[in-house]
Amino acid sequence: MMPNELMPNEPQNDNRATLVVIGGGVLIVIIVLIAAWFLLHPKSSFTVISASPTASATPSPSASATASPTAYPTPTPRATPIILGLDGMVNVGLTSVQANDVQYALNQYSSASGKHLQEIDIDQNSISAKHDQSTGGNVLSFKATLDQTTAVTGKVNYSDLTSIELFLYDTNGTLLYDSKTVSNK
Repeated sequence: MMPNELMPNEPQNDNRATLVVIGGGVLIVIIVLIAAWFLLHPKSSFTVISASPTASATPSPSASATASPTAYPTPTPRATPIILGLDGMVNVGLTSVQANDVQYALNQYSSASGKHLQEIDIDQNSISAKHDQSTGGNVLSFKATLDQTTAVTGKVNYSDLTSIELFLYDTNGTLLYDSKTVSNK
């Protein structure tokens, strides 16, 4: 018999059987660990964001054909407006800290004006930045629409990486708001 030849019932088959048993045992341990994890962390401990349906008035089956259309409840006003287009400001030179400061200043304007705006849409195509030789700082200009109805123009002055001053003007150029210096909000 040659040294490399195997006999039919050599220990080689025993090794294979041992590996199969060990692999099966590892698989069972993994399944038990996963099951234990799910038992210790029930689904209710995770935060799930879902839209909950709101009640609406629906006509009763006995309502006449001339009844008014279904009335939907007025949405609850937001505490702070949704601000669209801030990323366009970062694309032309503001830092993310300064963009957060602009967002803070716009939220302050919404509260201070008494309008409690629901949406501020910054026109990304109108955003431009330039260096102001007289102050040594930079000026970012933009146009925006408030609550889809009121057009305004804005100017953000910034000279360092962490602060801004926001000015908002109506379509006639009248100053509506000056945020004063806002830093790291």
